Amino acid sequence: MELSKSLTYGALLLAVLFTGCAKSRPVVERQPLELDIEVAPRASVGGVVPPPPPGVERMCWLEPQVTEEQRGPGVDSEGKWYHPSYKAVRLARSGRWVPCDEASR
Repeated sequence: MELSKSLTYGALLLAVLFTGCAKSRPVVERQPLELDIEVAPRASVGGVVPPPPPGVERMCWLEPQVTEEQRGPGVDSEGKWYHPSYKAVRLARSGRWVPCDEASR
């Protein structure tokens, strides 16, 4: 039993050692690909925005509106404070995408 176990470990060790000793292939230098890609011109910041292509509608993001409401401290029936005062933030309108001509109104 011990002999077969040691032979198995020996064979495994030899396999691991000789797998890394194989003749290595020469490294082939690869040239970077040169693709013919046209880069669209960028609009400058603060410049005139070009008109959209036909059939495309510009959309603008309307930020969500929230209201802050001051809530006073709570008192139980025995006159003990059970929560301190705080500001409650309530969502009045969620943010959404709308056409830009509606956003400017």
